[in-house]
Amino acid sequence: MVVEQQLERARLELLDMGLRSNPQLNYRSGSKSLDIIDEQSAKIFELLVEQENTLSFLPLPEEYQRKIADNEDEGTFFQSDNESELPPLDLYLEQKKGASRFSDKYLQTGLIPAKLDKALLKLETEAHTMLQEQGVEVLYLALGFLQWNEPTNSTVSRYAPLILVPVELNRSSARDSFKLRYTGEDLGSNLTLAAKLRTEFKLTLPAYSDEMTISDYYQAVSDAITAQPSWRVHQDKIGLGLFSFGKFQMYMDLDPAGWPEGKKPSQLPLIGRLFRDGFDQTADINPADLNHPEKLHLVKDADSSQIEAILAMKSGADLIIQGPPGTGKSQTITNIIAEAVALGKKVLFVAQKMAALEVVKKRLDETHMGFAVLELHSHKSTKKTVLGSIAESLEQGRPQTKNREQEFLDLAESKASLDDYVHAIRAPILRSAVNYIEALGSLLQLKIKDPDSSLPVLPFSCFEQWTAEQYSNARKLVAELVQQLDRVGVPAEHPFAMSGRTDFSPALQQALTLALAQISQLLSQLDAQTETASTFLQLEKPQSLQQVTPLISTSTWLSEVPDLKGVKVDNLLWGSEQKRIDSGLACLANFLTLKASCEEHFIAQALDADLLSIRQGLIGKTDKWWRFLSSDYRQAKAKLAGLWRGTLPASSAEWLTTLDTALAYQSAKKELASYHSLLAEVFGSQWQGEYSVHSDLTQIHSWISTFYTKVARLELPQSLANLIDTGVDKKLLRDQANSLTTLCDDIAVQVQTLKELIQIDNSNPNYDLASLQFSQLNVWLEGWKNSALLYDFARYNQIIHSLEPYKIKALTELAYSWNAAPEQLMTAFELSYYRGLVDHAYDSSEAIRRFDRNKHEQSLRDFKRIDGDSLFFAQELLVNRLY
Repeated sequence: MVVEQQLERARLELLDMGLRSNPQLNYRSGSKSLDIIDEQSAKIFELLVEQENTLSFLPLPEEYQRKIADNEDEGTFFQSDNESELPPLDLYLEQKKGASRFSDKYLQTGLIPAKLDKALLKLETEAHTMLQEQGVEVLYLALGFLQWNEPTNSTVSRYAPLILVPVELNRSSARDSFKLRYTGEDLGSNLTLAAKLRTEFKLTLPAYSDEMTISDYYQAVSDAITAQPSWRVHQDKIGLGLFSFGKFQMYMDLDPAGWPEGKKPSQLPLIGRLFRDGFDQTADINPADLNHPEKLHLVKDADSSQIEAILAMKSGADLIIQGPPGTGKSQTITNIIAEAVALGKKVLFVAQKMAALEVVKKRLDETHMGFAVLELHSHKSTKKTVLGSIAESLEQGRPQTKNREQEFLDLAESKASLDDYVHAIRAPILRSAVNYIEALGSLLQLKIKDPDSSLPVLPFSCFEQWTAEQYSNARKLVAELVQQLDRVGVPAEHPFAMSGRTDFSPALQQALTLALAQISQLLSQLDAQTETASTFLQLEKPQSLQQVTPLISTSTWLSEVPDLKGVKVDNLLWGSEQKRIDSGLACLANFLTLKASCEEHFIAQALDADLLSIRQGLIGKTDKWWRFLSSDYRQAKAKLAGLWRGTLPASSAEWLTTLDTALAYQSAKKELASYHSLLAEVFGSQWQGEYSVHSDLTQIHSWISTFYTKVARLELPQSLANLIDTGVDKKLLRDQANSLTTLCDDIAVQVQTLKELIQIDNSNPNYDLASLQFSQLNVWLEGWKNSALLYDFARYNQIIHSLEPYKIKALTELAYSWNAAPEQLMTAFELSYYRGLVDHAYDSSEAIRRFDRNKHEQSLRDFKRIDGDSLFFAQELLVNRLY
């Protein structure tokens, strides 16, 4: 129901029931009309329509023209008055011509010749313009008028034409006069007047038909208006004017009563979508078809949007094609008609202006399809013209065409080759949304900024998986980095190059300033104390905090030197004869052990006796029963008994064991004698030979050995040996060590504070403040005093941190030591990105790798030639089908 209501509202808007500019309801003499006077409409109908005569126009008689000139009257129609000697025009004409004036081929007017020609020229021009622009006939000869009044204004009479005869004005030349001719189109009654009377007066205006005479029609109208006593029919009132029925005809066509059930406008699917359901925004088009226009029957050039329209038509879609003049709408319509013909369909092409029809007809003529067109508009819609057009088409002979299969194969091959290349250069590279042409263009522009290719190239693996958004975001960060490099200079040379801080508040700045002041004071104190300690110990002054620790250790170690009992440390033998000294002390220990054992069993003189002969006399006989018979045995036993302390034991095995110990003692005593000179040299007075105190020698030797081990390890200088021999103030050394330790602990606290405030990277050995030379440390501390510089470097770090998710460490490492113009870093970044994209596209696309300019241009020429010829091939095909 909604559709019916909307359609009826739209239909009512087509009605033009206004009286001011609607000659169908209110005909008035003026610029768009010419009154015909003193004529009979029935006679004119007979001459013009039934006999198809051509009629001419008569101006005002000369007598009346002179009268007008004398009176300087500019009126368009002469009317007599009491003072005029001339009779009324109709009486004058009756006196001059009589009844024969109604049968001649002239139409009498009330205009002088000049005004008559001007009025006819204007009518012909406007009628011709309407015909050319809209394809409608608007020039009619109105025969008979109805004089009527509006209910609200009965004093003013309106005149509405009853029968409208379609006519045309023509002349052979500009000097010739206009002639009036019936066009042959259907004539009828005033439909607008009929609608007016029906809707507002409940009157039915009779419809004119070919079966009735116009006199009969006038009478029928008179009978129909008897209810309106003031209305009259003027049978012989005639006028030539412009009457347009286009909108009213549309109004009548949309009347539901004129359509069969099920076919009414409101029941049509297209109307339903227009007023209610709406249209699908996308036609059911296979995107692949857009790339194969050779499968269509194009008779005119077409771009992708025009091909899309053709495909939409093929899919059965309802569509609107919009575009300003010159965008190929008529060309597209021509191709749509051609494609429809190829599908065996019929096409109705309707246009508001005839120019549009003529343009499309011209294009169809150019493509040899003009004979398939039946024109049904303006003067070409007459029966004679229609039959002539059909006959002309049927009389065409069979067209002569060739087999174009090979040409189409060549076209497909050339197109495939070109399409492969175009697809390759237009396809986005990886996830970048940038195609080969865009990447190559950007690369060539960037190379202008690096003419000598001196900028470093970043590995493409950094960017390979980036999306367009990632690249855009990263590029913004690199731009910020470039701006920051302008502020901080070369980051590696910045006073806070070691800082990892990404923010720096005023509170942190104040804390940093305080920590710098405190550590500077402590370092000054440390410098003085290490100078004193080093001088005292005759050592090299420490050059770093790390080197102060050995100084403290040395001082502490020296403060714990044991009582060496006069043994000199400064003796090179301690180092060169270390093994012999160890062996000598071991020999002494063994000797003393053997001596103690021997003294337990033998008298003192026995240790120097010939014990070996005694052992030889006993060996092998002590366990024999006949031993008492052996003289050697008896002598040996007697000697042993003389040397034994106390009573000789009964066990002969014990004799032999004790003799072996005594013999070992004698051997050890000889060995100890071999070390005498060496041990006397190193131990001095502490060496007393076999009477030396082994524990004292061992303790002294252990300490000195440790000292030389440290010297060998470079932990202590050799020069300390002389200092030790001279004697050291152990308390002074302990005090120095404690003082240095306290200072170092305080400095370590401040160092840790600085590390935390500046956020120094502990993993980088170059930034280890403890191992840093004091000279370099002082340079850093001096640079850090301008703590405001940390603001800029913190911002630099912040940008570097923001770049971390993009995994372009190679770029940030470059930036850290970048000493070229900052903007060149951006150039290096972009060059690396686009060079990588170009290289990847080249390596991964055979079409790009195999590109050859000459071959490509030849393929283009072949494609253009065959593609241009394909329009003619399609024309041949369609002409054959039409035949």
